[in-house]
Amino acid sequence: MAYNTTNQYGFSLQTDWQLGERNYLIAGYELSYDDLSAQSITTNSLLPIMGVDAVVGNYLYDGYQMTNAVYASMESLLPADVTLTYGARYTWVHADMDMTRIKGDNQITDGSTSDGKLIFNAGLLWRATDNLTLRASYAQGYRAPILQELYVDTAMGQNSGYTYANPDLKPETSDNFEIGARWASAYVSADVAAFYSEADDYITTLRVSDSEYRYSNVAEAKTFGIELTSSVRIAETGFEPYLTATWMRRQFQNGDGFSTYDTATPEFMLRYGVRWSGMYAGVGLRTDVFARSQSEIEYDDGVQSAAGSNSYRLGGYTTLNLTAGVDFGPKRQYSFDLGLYNIFDKGYQEQISIYEPGRYFVAKLGARF
Repeated sequence: MAYNTTNQYGFSLQTDWQLGERNYLIAGYELSYDDLSAQSITTNSLLPIMGVDAVVGNYLYDGYQMTNAVYASMESLLPADVTLTYGARYTWVHADMDMTRIKGDNQITDGSTSDGKLIFNAGLLWRATDNLTLRASYAQGYRAPILQELYVDTAMGQNSGYTYANPDLKPETSDNFEIGARWASAYVSADVAAFYSEADDYITTLRVSDSEYRYSNVAEAKTFGIELTSSVRIAETGFEPYLTATWMRRQFQNGDGFSTYDTATPEFMLRYGVRWSGMYAGVGLRTDVFARSQSEIEYDDGVQSAAGSNSYRLGGYTTLNLTAGVDFGPKRQYSFDLGLYNIFDKGYQEQISIYEPGRYFVAKLGARF
């Protein structure tokens, strides 16, 4: 069992600068603060039969993670309808956690970690014609482990799996490349992009026994693929069939020379459907009927337990979904949206320890001021 309360606070400041006629600078600062209070209780259902307390672990967690970031991004207009973008971002992260084990005399331990990194990005965009735009970009990535990955052990999910935190996790860094093209006309739009990412100290959960996992750094992870987004407007009817499709492969390589593409990463992900928007009596209306599909996933980290291989396979799935919404008010500043998801109550998993929700709905009311 787990009882978690997280309070999140944030602040951002952005400034925009026009430098001459062909240079545009955006610079700013971001602060995020996550405060976590949690209790994790682990029980063994066989112990009461043996006359022993069923609780084998009871931990209280009280901690926070603070992230500060400063950034600057420049956009420069070059000849021949070429735009150059380039920038830098410095991120500093500090995490602190007090952990209390409730068992006999309370045992209190604490953990603390800090890290920071400067990263860069650059890109070129060329408007080849009125309808066609070509682009290429490079960006460095940086992700610090979150509090749960660092300190909070959990025992949740349908398969009674136990996931251990890892206070020795290193931040994940990456180099990311993309080339793409976009076509946009009155009735047809299409965007296709090829991407490649190479990450060091990639953060994921690795299986260490039949029912135990641990947040770990993989020495290297390579991810590559192609993403397509397209839609067609049917004259002035308001109907727009669309498709978003991703083909992706991810490879893990650890320091022992083990390499695998069975990384619990789906090879194909699709969203496809028909959306409609229009006006009636001054009210904006919209609806979307769509399906989500994902191919099977396989996992193998090369670890062998006493019971055999730690590999597993989860089947692919398709769900049908329906959303609808209205915009209303004197300036259409209010909105109400209702979504019905997984209409046929499909049972499926995207990770081995948790089943995804069956049929459910989401309602949202919004206002702009």
